Amino acid sequence: IIRATWQSLYKNDSLYTPRFVISNPGKRWKTVIEHENSTYGDIIILPHLEETAKVANSIKTVEFFKYLSKQGKRWDFVSKIDEDSFLDPNAYYREYLAPLLDRKTPASQMRTMIGREMHWPNAEWSWMGGQFYTLTWDLVELLARLHDKDPIDDNGEDELNGRLLFNAKEHWEWVNTPNKVAFDIYANEGSDINGEHTAWAPAGADLDAFSHGVGPGAINPHKMKEDQEYLDVAACYGKGGLLPPP
Repeated sequence: IIRATWQSLYKNDSLYTPRFVISNPGKRWKTVIEHENSTYGDIIILPHLEETAKVANSIKTVEFFKYLSKQGKRWDFVSKIDEDSFLDPNAYYREYLAPLLDRKTPASQMRTMIGREMHWPNAEWSWMGGQFYTLTWDLVELLARLHDKDPIDDNGEDELNGRLLFNAKEHWEWVNTPNKVAFDIYANEGSDINGEHTAWAPAGADLDAFSHGVGPGAINPHKMKEDQEYLDVAACYGKGGLLPPP
């Protein structure tokens, strides 16, 4: 469903390279994954990791950073996105990445993290929520090194980034995506139009709330747990980006 919605709608090989990252699928799924990858060529397997919820929710992302750091290539930005998130990558690039590139500062010197800032009430560190965040290349390499030195595995994968940087007393720049841009959405928060349920926020909805329907400025709706919820969100977007609200 991800390939068929935003990845197809906004396919742009010169702008971004989407990949699905999985741990070792095991013998049961190995042939299935190999067949799928022979068709799409967009799956990266981290064979040293066990495919469990604990691994996926803790160290898989930082292990992917280690994998990337060893590829002999450099990318300006590396993003992580949840499977229950939708993305308008063109709008995101235009509003968040292009301004950073316009600074003419190499990505190796930016130390910038973009996302939805999260924190626990009594925590000493903050982090960017795992629904979708972007790191400049220098932070990808730094986090890979820090985790090699301090192999923490008892935090969520997103919180782990903040904790590693905090523990090492490293500094970086935050770029926060506000709630009207990146938000949680639930099936009962859309509006009914012509007798059909949609993901559009009803008139007067608070788009600064943590959770709401799709409204002006929406780039990264999150928390669509059912296929129909995901398709309802996708229906709010066209090739030119977010459609006008009905």
